[in-house]
Amino acid sequence: MTRRRAHRPAVLAPILVSLAMAALPVATLAADPPTVAGPVSVATLGFDGYNMDLSAAGDVVAVQWNDYDGATATEHPTIAVSSDGGVTFDAPVVFADEPFSAFGHVQVLADGRLLASVLEYDLIEDPEFGEAWKGVMAFTTSSDGGATFVPLSDLSEVTGQRFIYPTAMAASPDGRIVVAAWQDMSPADWVDAGEASAPGDGRQPVRAAVSLDGGVSFGAPQLLDAQGCGGCLVQAVVAGDRPGVVYRSASLVDAPAASTGPRRPTAVGPGSAPEMIVDPMVILADASGTFGRPVAVHPDGFTVTGMPTTGPGAAAGLDGRVHIAWWTGAEGRSGTWYASSDDGVTFSEPVLLDEAEPVAGSVEVAVDGQGTAWVLVQQLTDAGATLRLWQVTDGAAPVEITDAATDMMPSDDDGFDVAGLDAGGAIVAWIDGKDVRLRRVVP
Repeated sequence: MTRRRAHRPAVLAPILVSLAMAALPVATLAADPPTVAGPVSVATLGFDGYNMDLSAAGDVVAVQWNDYDGATATEHPTIAVSSDGGVTFDAPVVFADEPFSAFGHVQVLADGRLLASVLEYDLIEDPEFGEAWKGVMAFTTSSDGGATFVPLSDLSEVTGQRFIYPTAMAASPDGRIVVAAWQDMSPADWVDAGEASAPGDGRQPVRAAVSLDGGVSFGAPQLLDAQGCGGCLVQAVVAGDRPGVVYRSASLVDAPAASTGPRRPTAVGPGSAPEMIVDPMVILADASGTFGRPVAVHPDGFTVTGMPTTGPGAAAGLDGRVHIAWWTGAEGRSGTWYASSDDGVTFSEPVLLDEAEPVAGSVEVAVDGQGTAWVLVQQLTDAGATLRLWQVTDGAAPVEITDAATDMMPSDDDGFDVAGLDAGGAIVAWIDGKDVRLRRVVP
């Protein structure tokens, strides 16, 4: 999340892993393609890795992932840190030791400190609703380059009829503003919705909480949208001094939304799979941390019966500009698209990156120090699962980032990410079998 000098019309350069897949036309090509370095081995997994998060500031790079031990059914949220820009990494550290701790996030702050979050969860017996998941989103920090972390502190507690997933976290570069977002299905929502969000419906509320003191304390969780797309990954951003959340909505076809305040569920029969429109949405809070109304990034009109698991990706610069990329299956405009906004209300005309459908999971977005946006998507080819990276700028020649990553798990476990570099360019990290790998892409 870095500065963008001025908004310019986006001209796109697909950076491909498979030259057999045709590139979209590029209006202007840079004289020199980006330099690709690596791959660098970050760490070797002890068990099975998933749920990657990546962040960089200055020369500090932090990679977070979950290492799951299937034999004991325990999670190991892990962080590895580099102090030389991703050339070498210190030994990885497990920063949460609860048996059920997953879906972590990490951010490197401008002063080199690390902020990390994790979801601690357990299965309980609710007195009224029976078996239910109880989840607690918790935070920790490190001031010694990830060698040690302070004890986790809980943000809030939510009890759900469904697994509390996904979660998201972002902070301002100075660490003062922290926003946490998640989806859940609590017993209260179940009752309020008149079973509108019963199993089979596929919708889950989107919530967020904001801290204005560096994560020491958080305001009360706010309901942003009761009609979120269940399981579609959410993203958090801090745009200037405004926390924000990007997600995919799930509106019933022909069902009117409320004119003010968070959208409430619309009743359908329990266990049904209604036809819904699932479009990317963004919602920003004011400087006090109070969220407003959701705004559609673009009215694609993507209609489904059931929920896609590809969520939008987002990143924001210090100037407050929000960059978003998403996949849509809307008739006549299917593909991965990019748009940006100075105010989080009015977005640029979306630009098509690629027509191919990604593997289930998120579309990842980062912004480097020169204002260039980078969009990372996982796709399937005949050789296996691959990563494809696009550079959104005045134009750059296509380059190959990785060979076909045949060991990369093609699922929605989100085992890859991209982060912008302050001096320009990006780093890409991914889980390759039992290895965590990283590459630098520098213009």
